[in-house]
Amino acid sequence: MVNIEIIYILVLSVSLIVPALFVLFMGERLSYFVPIHKDGRYVSIDGIRGVLALMVMAHHIIINYYWRTSGKWVAPNHFIENIGVVAVSLFFIITGFLFFGKIFSSTPDWKKLFILRFFRIYPLYFLAILFVIFWSFILGSGIGFGILDFLESFTRWILFAVGGSAGDFFDYSNTQLVIAGVQWTLKYEWFFYLCLPIFFYIFRPSMIVFYIFSFAIMILAIMDVSFLKLNVRFILLFFCGGLSYVFLKDVVVEGKLRLFLNLVAILLFFSSLVLNRETHLGWLAQTLAIWMFFSLLVVKCDFFGLLSLKIMRILGEISYSIYLIHGTVIFSYFYFFPVEQGETLLEYSQSTPIISALVVLFSIVTFYGVERQGMNLGKRFSS
Repeated sequence: MVNIEIIYILVLSVSLIVPALFVLFMGERLSYFVPIHKDGRYVSIDGIRGVLALMVMAHHIIINYYWRTSGKWVAPNHFIENIGVVAVSLFFIITGFLFFGKIFSSTPDWKKLFILRFFRIYPLYFLAILFVIFWSFILGSGIGFGILDFLESFTRWILFAVGGSAGDFFDYSNTQLVIAGVQWTLKYEWFFYLCLPIFFYIFRPSMIVFYIFSFAIMILAIMDVSFLKLNVRFILLFFCGGLSYVFLKDVVVEGKLRLFLNLVAILLFFSSLVLNRETHLGWLAQTLAIWMFFSLLVVKCDFFGLLSLKIMRILGEISYSIYLIHGTVIFSYFYFFPVEQGETLLEYSQSTPIISALVVLFSIVTFYGVERQGMNLGKRFSS
C-alpha cells in the first residue's frame, strides 16, 4: 500500500510538471496567445506566480477527493492546507509589493489605476460567475428560487459577499465549490486596492508612519484579530510586500552569495510547506519563512534560473486564469467522470495529469479571449 503522503507529493509534482510540459510542447505557438514581457527587474516574481496558481490547483484536487467521498470540503492535514495557504500568502505579498511600490515611487492616477484593476479582475470573474450559475442551474432544485433571489445572489458574488448559503443560486448548496471557493481572496485584494489612496496620503509624507502602521498590523495579526470580516493575518501579508519593496527595491545579489541565497530560498519555501500554522508560534514561523522567501525573490534569487525560464513566465502570465478557472475544470471533470464508491486516493489521483493539462489549455483560452480583451478595454477607457 502506497503511503498517503507520497500520493500527496505525487499529485503536487504532477500538477506542476504536466502544465510545464504542456507549455513546452506548445512552444512558440503560444507567443501569439500569451505574449510575455521583456526581461524586467523582477523576473523571479513573474516566474513564481504560475507555480503558486498550480499549487492552489493541486490543493483543491486533493480536497475534492475528500469532498466527493466524505462530503467535507477540508484539507486532510496541515501539509495539504499549507500548499494552498502558502500560495495565497505569496500572492498577497506580491500584490502588496507591486502596489505599495506604485504609491511609494510616484503619484498614481487613481482613476486610471482603478479602471485598469476593474478590467483586469472582473471580466474573468464574471465568466467564473457564469460557470457557477450554469452548474447551479443544472444541479440545483430551483424550488422557490425567484428573480429577486437570483439578483441578490448575483450581487453577493459581485461584491464578494458570499458565505454559507448566502450567494447560492437555484438552491444549490455547493455553489461556491464550482470554482473551489477561490473568490474569497479577491475580497482581500479589493479591500487593499480601495485602501491605497488612504495609504498614499498617510504614508507618503513620512515612512515612519508606514513602519509604525505595519508594526501595529503585525501585533493585531499575532492576536488573530478580524476587521470587517477580514482576518488581519492576511492583511499583514500586503504590508510584508510593502516592506520588501522599501528595503530591497534596489538590492541585487550576484555571484557566490546569490548561489547561497538560492539554497536558503529553497529551504525557506519547503519549510513553509511543513510548518504547522495551527499554533501562534507555527503561524508566525511560517509567515516569516514566506516573507523571507519572497524577499530573496526580490533580490533576484530564482531557484538557480528555474523561475526565469520562459516556460515559467508563461505560466505566470496565465496564473490568474489558472487560479480562477481550475475549480470549474475539476468540478466539471468529476461531474462527467464521478468518483466511484470505494475509489482510493491513488486511483483518484490518476486523473491529475488530465486535469492539469485541461486547466492549462482552458487558461490559455480564457487568458487570450477574456483577460487580454479586458486589459485592452481597460487601457482604452483609462486613456
